[in-house]
Amino acid sequence: MNNISPWRGRVITLACVGLAGCALGQAQLRPEGGAMADCVDGPHCVSSQATDPNRHVEPLRYAGSQAAAEQALLAELQALPRAEVITHDAGYIHAEVTSSIMGYVDDVEFVFLPEQRIDVRSSSRIGYYDFNVNRKRVERLRDGFNARMNP
Repeated sequence: MNNISPWRGRVITLACVGLAGCALGQAQLRPEGGAMADCVDGPHCVSSQATDPNRHVEPLRYAGSQAAAEQALLAELQALPRAEVITHDAGYIHAEVTSSIMGYVDDVEFVFLPEQRIDVRSSSRIGYYDFNVNRKRVERLRDGFNARMNP
């Protein structure tokens, strides 16, 4: 005879699934000085380096100095709800953005190139569909960045 009530069993199952989901979320970031990771395994990733039109976003572009562009982008990331800049090296920024309800983490990377171009990648760590959250985030950051660089 089973001594666990159906309600208690559901709670235990839900807790295990939630913890397993947290354990699966690992960042797929570019190696230091290397190219950004490809978008793989589902539509929860967008990148300016992607060749698949469903995953491609345009890179950010700017006129002026790279230092000014980095500061403008950092300001936009600081204004983004639940975003935290994890790494900022000359020519590279990595931020984590945490969802408000479930606490899932998305990674956003920016690589500054000499031709006044910023390659961007935004990807969920876990899950398959993201309901265009990453694409919308990149476009929101682009709009704010452009407004800061071209007042």
